Amino acid sequence: MDHKKTPSHRRTDSWKLLLPMDTIPKNRRTGPRRGSGVPDRPDRRHQRGSAAALEKRHPRARDRRWVDRRGIEIQVPIHSLPDAVYQFFRDYANVSFLIPNLKISPADSNDPPVDSGVLEVGLNLGDLLIQWSSRVVFSDSEQTVHFRRIGGDLEACDGELRISKIPGAALVTLRVYINFGFDGLERFLGNELKSHIHDRLDEALHTIKRWIEKTNPGPSKFAFLIHSTDLDLYEETFFHKRCEESRKPLLEKIFSWLPPFKASHVYGVQSLTGKIIEGDLIYSPLTPRHILHDDPKQTLDHMIEAGRLAEELGAKILGLGAYTALVGRRGAQLAEALSIPVTTGTAYTIRAALDALLAAASAVGLTLKETRLAIVGATGTIASICSEVLAPDLGAISLIARNPVRLRDLADHLRKINPSLEIRIATRMDDGVRDTNLVLLCTSTPDVLLDVRVLKPGAVICDLSQPHNVSRENAALRKDILVIDGGVIRPPGNVRFNFFFGLPTSLAFACMAETMILALEERFENYSLGGNITVEKVQEMGALAKKHGFSLGNLKSFGRSITSEELEIVRNSRS
Repeated sequence: MDHKKTPSHRRTDSWKLLLPMDTIPKNRRTGPRRGSGVPDRPDRRHQRGSAAALEKRHPRARDRRWVDRRGIEIQVPIHSLPDAVYQFFRDYANVSFLIPNLKISPADSNDPPVDSGVLEVGLNLGDLLIQWSSRVVFSDSEQTVHFRRIGGDLEACDGELRISKIPGAALVTLRVYINFGFDGLERFLGNELKSHIHDRLDEALHTIKRWIEKTNPGPSKFAFLIHSTDLDLYEETFFHKRCEESRKPLLEKIFSWLPPFKASHVYGVQSLTGKIIEGDLIYSPLTPRHILHDDPKQTLDHMIEAGRLAEELGAKILGLGAYTALVGRRGAQLAEALSIPVTTGTAYTIRAALDALLAAASAVGLTLKETRLAIVGATGTIASICSEVLAPDLGAISLIARNPVRLRDLADHLRKINPSLEIRIATRMDDGVRDTNLVLLCTSTPDVLLDVRVLKPGAVICDLSQPHNVSRENAALRKDILVIDGGVIRPPGNVRFNFFFGLPTSLAFACMAETMILALEERFENYSLGGNITVEKVQEMGALAKKHGFSLGNLKSFGRSITSEELEIVRNSRS
């Protein structure tokens, strides 16, 4: 931008003019009126926000803005821990090594770090080298470096460099008050001088930013993509009154127009190994019907936009939640379009679902060898791997799906794993689940599929589908049947998601947990993607979850904890 041609009051640069009162030199303050008894007070023209009022009183005041307000503020986020960033500036050798014509030395003979030092600066403005020195004072408690000019070409160069914590990064804020001592010239050349100084300082801070992020990166950062699986969650998620059924199509249409956005920052995930990670939840307004029935290319473009947002936020891996995992060949095309790896979380979803199913079965007195398991959606990726993992321990299984050819192929594969396994296949739901005690629902349809009234007393249903394939109202018809949520995990540490996505505080879906585990392991790779899900990956993810302290949450039904009394009713109903 040509700053000569752009009036100062119309500038749109990222930096801002600033003159904090505590940095105004004494000779810039208005002294007391002799004999008036009025105490010394600062000139109000120097306070932030006064320029607009001054311009109203004096139309040509904007031309004098640089004279009255010679401050510069630059803010640069650095993806590292604030303590590490502050310590970088505390270590004189680091800064001097990176920035030409800059030297910091202790103010006395003590070895650094000490509480103060002397800063010697050379600043190139075109062919002109301006040099000055400043007294530097370090405030460890505030993580701030204060400096004040003590000699050199400038009449004043005072300010501070402050490090503060923002979500996922440290924010470095540099505030500088500069006075060349030539007020007459600065009235005409102020913007040009100010622009040169700003650019040199901004370049120096970004050089430091790149060095710190390379040598001392902050917590590994992940991003996870969520979306509206159920419009009824809209009320709790966005604090909105419940949407009437007649208005839901309109709401769903409005959602299809909205872009993805950052919903919240996730922090507090700390592994048993001591490692800490942070992340961001990115919200896609698309509903399951949008993802399943809208133009695939348009939906993929929407997910790529969400992925690019994750990249901008500094994520090193992106997880896909619920139906977003189905887009673009189950995430494969999305991974090709992004510079960060992608995972659907399927491996740990399978492990967590099976752990939940086994825990519920044990709680009501069922064993795999003595009962029949029905898997609905059996030929899908998740369901087929579930059947493969459980096959060695099963006595009987019913496989339910629409495609009889694929059902027969899956049955043949399971017989190779366990020749004594009794297998039935069915293409109709009622025929497949009628005589079973355990049911695992793993489908990619948002519809209600299972009626609990056809099941035997004492049955356990693990509904892994999002949204559920068993409705809350239908499940309430049978007190002698247990419906549990699959894949609900408690991450280690004191995690805060700061956004409601259908689970109680501090709990996560297993697909989200897999993204966290990969970030903790610093395995930034396309893990559960496309059709590359294997039994080995499921077992590996289970081992890594145990290593870092991820555990199965309390058994829940539609997000509500299941009581011991409910388990007792189901257990006694079979006798």
